[in-house]
Amino acid sequence: MSISVRPSIGVLVNHSVVSHLKKQKELFKGYLRYAELAEASQDANVTFFYFSIKNFDFKNNLIYGTYFDVNLNEWKQEKFPFPNLFCNYLINKGPSKFIEAYIEDILKKHGAVKVNSDLLFNNQEARVSLSQIVMEESSVIQQEESPLATADMPEFNTFNRPVIGVFVDHAVIRKLIKQKSHFKSYPRLEALAKASFEADVTLYYFSTNNFDFKQNLVYGTSFNFELNKWEQQYFPLPDVLYNRRAGGGPSRFIFEHIEQIFEERQVVKINSKSYFDKWEVYQDLSQNDKVRKYLPYSVVYEQERHLKKFLKKNDEAYLKGVRGGRGKWIFRVRKLPEGKFEYSYYVDDVLSIGQVEWAELIEEIQKFYGERKFIIQKAINLLKVEDSKVDFRAELQRDGEGKLNILGVCSRIGISQSPITIHSSAYPIEYFFKEFLQYSDEKINKLTGKIHKFLTKIYKALEKVYGVFGEIGIDFGIDQDGEIWFIEPNSKSAKVSLMKAYDDETFYHAFLNPVLFSKYLFDKKNRKTLDS
Repeated sequence: MSISVRPSIGVLVNHSVVSHLKKQKELFKGYLRYAELAEASQDANVTFFYFSIKNFDFKNNLIYGTYFDVNLNEWKQEKFPFPNLFCNYLINKGPSKFIEAYIEDILKKHGAVKVNSDLLFNNQEARVSLSQIVMEESSVIQQEESPLATADMPEFNTFNRPVIGVFVDHAVIRKLIKQKSHFKSYPRLEALAKASFEADVTLYYFSTNNFDFKQNLVYGTSFNFELNKWEQQYFPLPDVLYNRRAGGGPSRFIFEHIEQIFEERQVVKINSKSYFDKWEVYQDLSQNDKVRKYLPYSVVYEQERHLKKFLKKNDEAYLKGVRGGRGKWIFRVRKLPEGKFEYSYYVDDVLSIGQVEWAELIEEIQKFYGERKFIIQKAINLLKVEDSKVDFRAELQRDGEGKLNILGVCSRIGISQSPITIHSSAYPIEYFFKEFLQYSDEKINKLTGKIHKFLTKIYKALEKVYGVFGEIGIDFGIDQDGEIWFIEPNSKSAKVSLMKAYDDETFYHAFLNPVLFSKYLFDKKNRKTLDS
């Protein structure tokens, strides 16, 4: 970690600017200003870096700053302590005003001085005397009113309890407040809102940009059934958190800080874990005698010799990123005669297939994963329909009494030659067995009973390790010998296959159950409080 002993300046900019600089891009609006100021800081012997709200590490009080390394002649990113001086050069501040104001407050509390951005970006004298500005920081403090004027707060005791906060990406919020409904996730958002109305609870959607850190409130988006429109207003922190936000990404520091606040306020989670790490799950479930037999042999990839050793014993392997679902970060490898290898993967709905020598295969794998951690997993000889692989997605949920239900099990028939079944046709499992495989009713009943026992074992084994879950989507396969294999769990199932395979009532119950389970958790917490 860099320890700044020189005067230091941090400039808050839009995240797109940081992204461009990290990628060494120069052909974007304003680049000359950013580069010129960074160059001037070298002459002035000043530590200088750019950062966005997504680079602010709230937990450790550090900033992942982007600076220009004159020796390497390139932009680099590393950790910095808080600067002596900072300025706000954000453009289009609206969506991030809550986080922006909170960051400014934190910097000021740690002794950083805010200066007018014009002093740095529109003043030629300032560019050549940065060190003097830092030394005379008291003369350039910009007194200004907080961008967060205290709004009229609603009467929070009028909300039906529990209050359920649904955490989503900000792109979703933007579409809702514009009353847009023609996007993929809208049927799920609408169904959840209707379920909350039926269950007589308060439910709102929010993103990292909607969290008001100064007042510990949320500027949430909810559906007004009287006016038939989406509206925004202040809500209290939720009683129950339903995390539907995609994990990781550049907003992880903000997300982690929000989670910390929720934990301190004892906000109950529908799911005790917001994501699953495939390698951790494999290691943890391998310790459980009841489910170990369902796990395909897996090892973590650290060096290419691990893959070479694996392929000596197996003709085919699947490489899988330890994080990520919905078919992302999956790379299939198959041995061919004469020392060649076939690979296939999906990126942006495009299937890539190739036949290469070993060295080229390793290059393809490294290009595909970069720094991302991944495992090597033994391929399952899955059931097929013609040359299309078939796997299954089961949706398991707890209801308003806390009881576990298997809502639906979908068969997914993949695209021909595809290594994944994400872009697939989906059918109820009983229909698939009868119409595609021509199984008898007796065989179907016996096999579905076996599958239900398997699913219950996996669900409870995961809860034993990680805590209670309101829902898990479980992917599994059946091989040519009729053996069941666990593929992976999903804590944020999009329920796409369920929507394709089942009727509207079943799909709706997939959203009513989490709401009813929220009431169950809320009541259970209140009873526990009264008993104590």
